[in-house]
Amino acid sequence: MKQLWNKIKEKLRTLFNSPNKDDYLHQLVENIRSGKENDRTFQFKIISAKNSGFIVKTGGLFAFVSFNYMP
Repeated sequence: MKQLWNKIKEKLRTLFNSPNKDDYLHQLVENIRSGKENDRTFQFKIISAKNSGFIVKTGGLFAFVSFNYMP
C-alpha cells in the first residue's frame, strides 16, 4: 500500500512541477510588460477587499490596487 501512495505522490509531483509551468508564468508577465510599453489599459476583476485596497486579477495574474488609485 505504501508503494502505491509513493507512486501517486511521484506522479502528482511531476504534474505540478512540469517545466511548462514556468513558460506559462513567463508568458503572462511578458504580456503585461508589453502592454505597459504600449500604454494599453488592462481590465481587472476585484477578488477581495483589504484595509488599504483591493486584491485584483488582471491578465491572469494577481495584483494589489490601493484605494488611492481608485476613482
